[in-house]
Amino acid sequence: MNPTARKLTALSLAAVMGLGLAACSGGSGNGDATGTASPTPGTTAEPASYADQIVVGITAEPKYIEPNAPGMGPAEVQVSQQIFEGLVRTGDDGSIEPVLATDWTISDDGLTYTFNLVQGVKFSNGEDVEPSDWVWSFYRARDYETSNYRYIAEAIDTVEATDEQVVITLTEPNAAFLAELATSPMPRA
Repeated sequence: MNPTARKLTALSLAAVMGLGLAACSGGSGNGDATGTASPTPGTTAEPASYADQIVVGITAEPKYIEPNAPGMGPAEVQVSQQIFEGLVRTGDDGSIEPVLATDWTISDDGLTYTFNLVQGVKFSNGEDVEPSDWVWSFYRARDYETSNYRYIAEAIDTVEATDEQVVITLTEPNAAFLAELATSPMPRA
C-alpha cells in the first residue's frame, strides 16, 4: 500500500471511530448520567426513575414471544428466556438444577419422570400456575406442528397432574430428556 493510501485509510478509520464514540456517548438523549429520564420537550411530567426497572439490550426486535412459533431466532430466544421458566435448567457446571420443580424422580425403566412442583408460583397476570398448565404446555409443544420444542415433547406419551406433581411418561427411555427439558421453558401461552 502506498503512503497516501495508508494515510487516507488511517484518517478514515479515525473518523469512523470518532463518530462511533460520539454516538455512544451520554450526549443529549432522553436520559442523563444519573439514570433518570429527562422529560420530553414540551411536557411538564416529572422525570421517571429507572431505579426499579431492568433494561435489557438485545440485537434485534423479536417478531413474537410465542415459544411454539416456528423458527424462533436469537431475539425471540433472548426475550423468551427472560420471561418463561421451565421445570429444570442447566447449571453453570452443566448439572440439571430445579427451577419450578423442587425435585424429581425417574422410574427404574426410565419412562416416567415425576416432578414435585414449587408451590405458589404465579403467572405475570397474578393467576396461579396450576399443574394442569404444565399438562397443557407439554401437550401443546408435542402436538403443535411448528413448535420449537416438539423435538423434546414428541417423546412424551402422557402428562398427568396432581395437586403438587406433574408426571411425564415417555414412549421410550431417553437419557437426555432432563437435559433437553432444561432448554425448554414451556409456558401456557
